[in-house]
Amino acid sequence: MARLASIGRCRWEDSMPGWRVATLWSAMLVLPMAPVVAQAEGAVAVGLPADVARDGVAFGWAVDQRSAEQAQAQALRQCQTANSAPPATRSLCRLVRTFRRACVSVAMDPDDGTPGFGWAIEADRAAAQAAALRACVDTAGEARRGFCRVSVTECDEAEKH
Repeated sequence: MARLASIGRCRWEDSMPGWRVATLWSAMLVLPMAPVVAQAEGAVAVGLPADVARDGVAFGWAVDQRSAEQAQAQALRQCQTANSAPPATRSLCRLVRTFRRACVSVAMDPDDGTPGFGWAIEADRAAAQAAALRACVDTAGEARRGFCRVSVTECDEAEKH
């Protein structure tokens, strides 16, 4: 199996109180004074060796972080500290993408010693899973293409389905 080194997540839950507004007039007066909620940020880091079947893969991500910098740091830290990947694979971890309001999905062949591995970032859960599966199939080799499975999917902001 393309050993998936880190399937972690990092969540930030906003604690801003909800606003109840009885009329349109009061909404127009109150809402402009409401605190601005920071955009949720996500990032992906991957350690991808030349031979995934032999050396595994390290993967880390973060979703719902307050800033792109926090998301990048968390994703890279998860990738670099993944317990199931050998040190040489973890040393390959690089930040590959940041995102906002999107989903990240990982697909892999679950058997040890197989090359199938793929990941994707897309606008919603279904699209991310489909793209990750396609990427896994592309790397699995002819005999293993049918074995790719989605391992995990996480979305930046809870509303993504």
